[in-house]
Amino acid sequence: MALKHKADGVALYSSLLNDIKKRVRQAQVRATFAANSEMIAMYWDIGRMIHFRQLEEGWSASVIPKLSRDLNNDLAETKGFSTRNLARMLAFYRAYEDLDIIMPQPVAQSGKGSKMPRPVAKIKDLLLNIQWGHHALLMEKVKDINLRFWYMEQSIQNSWNRDDLGLMIKSAAHERQGKAATNFNLTLPAVESEMAKQSLKDPYILIFSRCVKLSTSASSKQASLRISKNFCLSSGQDSPL
Repeated sequence: MALKHKADGVALYSSLLNDIKKRVRQAQVRATFAANSEMIAMYWDIGRMIHFRQLEEGWSASVIPKLSRDLNNDLAETKGFSTRNLARMLAFYRAYEDLDIIMPQPVAQSGKGSKMPRPVAKIKDLLLNIQWGHHALLMEKVKDINLRFWYMEQSIQNSWNRDDLGLMIKSAAHERQGKAATNFNLTLPAVESEMAKQSLKDPYILIFSRCVKLSTSASSKQASLRISKNFCLSSGQDSPL
């Protein structure tokens, strides 16, 4: 009888341990997807800020390398602000300007034109739940917006990593499927899915998480002041700070 009770106790403990580990993994994945969504929204907003400042001030593309240098100097503990990645953020905003209809403040700004098909809310979900590496590849390889959304949806449903996505684009997978990317049925990946595991290791999300931590520190506040001052001085304006 004692052995039975001991065996039952071991089984119950093992079950509890597994339940706790599963719950921890669920929380990690949800936090990762939330961080990814915030990062994508931030990249879109950075692209918006650069876009409108260029329009208003007539600045050329040369402002992007300068921003990259200043951001890397003043936010030295973070990554993701290379000239190439800042250019991607600008391209990302220009490709999906209509996100201003659905993005929360302070991101939302009045947009011009309409490049995105509807339903907009589903499109927002796709954009914010796809990893940045996927976005970069799609902007480079797929010019048709509807096809981009189709590949985004398939990436989520099938847990495609970036290499998988590249192979599917190269083989024109959309032609074999014969389905238009106009009706979305978005379901986020399960905790056990390959995409969920990849997200936990995504370098852009890890970089963003460090960036968020830095931005809450006093040193980041001073860095922001220096960036603004240097930026205004370089453009011949007085710093507002």
